[in-house]
Amino acid sequence: MTAERGSSEGQWLTWLERITAEGPSADPEALEIWGYTDRPSYAPGETVSLHVSTTAPSWGFEVWRDGHAFERVHEQRGLAGACHPIPGDVVASGCGWPQGVSFEIPADWAPGGYIVVLRGERDGQQVTQDAFFVLRPAVPGHRSRLAMVAATYTWQEYNDWGGGCGYFSDEYVDHTADPLEVREKSFKPRLSFHRPWSRGLIRTPVGAPRLAQPPVPVGAAVGVPAADWAISNGYSVWTVAAGWARYDALTFRWLEANGYEPELLSQWDLDRDPGVLDGYRAVVTTGHDEYWTAGGRAVLDQFIEGGGRYARLGGNIVWQVRMEDGLRAQVCHKYAAHADPERHSD
Repeated sequence: MTAERGSSEGQWLTWLERITAEGPSADPEALEIWGYTDRPSYAPGETVSLHVSTTAPSWGFEVWRDGHAFERVHEQRGLAGACHPIPGDVVASGCGWPQGVSFEIPADWAPGGYIVVLRGERDGQQVTQDAFFVLRPAVPGHRSRLAMVAATYTWQEYNDWGGGCGYFSDEYVDHTADPLEVREKSFKPRLSFHRPWSRGLIRTPVGAPRLAQPPVPVGAAVGVPAADWAISNGYSVWTVAAGWARYDALTFRWLEANGYEPELLSQWDLDRDPGVLDGYRAVVTTGHDEYWTAGGRAVLDQFIEGGGRYARLGGNIVWQVRMEDGLRAQVCHKYAAHADPERHSD
């Protein structure tokens, strides 16, 4: 059975026909820059390692704290560019690029979300791409008793850089198949954090449409303007449903603008340190925190059972993921759970 074009399944297939995963151009002369940090979060005094590949002869970067104010806190210029190959299993195993540059986080940087704007330059032309990291406090709960946990596992499930994500695979492109077959096969079960974020997960232009839209009149055509905008403007379609730009950043900025002092953590931090919430009175998650590990969820449950307050300003919690490769990759087989060799272990 195939879907009718007027149905929601039909719209889904129409999108699939237009989607290509984000990644390097097939043209070796195209001016590009891509990069990622070696970890999702750091504490003051730790060293951020940037892994960068660019076709530009020189590049630089700026680090911006994205809170109530958008503040530049660090920059470097004049770094020698180098272009590195992409492994065939990059989505599952990561890029494996060498370190391009590193810098130590000063003790006076405030906890929050930090955008690393990479800039490649050649013959007067410039190209940019965004990396990102969470700066957690040196002592969680010391400065503020309010923590916000960024939904970094959900972001990764919607990050299609290199050939796919938890919703799309460039290895399965049979758009005429039964929708249930597409759902079981057109995704990547293992996702590495050692690859760039798709464009739109970290930053979007001012005025870009969001997934939530006002109700349409009865009888009017139903669509998803945010998805159509993303595809038409060169952004990953999956970024309309997750990411710092459209969800977590908005709540974090609002909290700071209204006199709160949230300390930002990532979901990764709950697996890295199960006691990370012990110093807080309240925890906030927001937007689309759909994916959790069993360990991370247990940390949150224990916090609530111990008297902590939890404000969940978000949508669905549906899928369990597990971390592998020293917390550098996450696994979720979703509708194809029968294919997971460890399906009975967690």
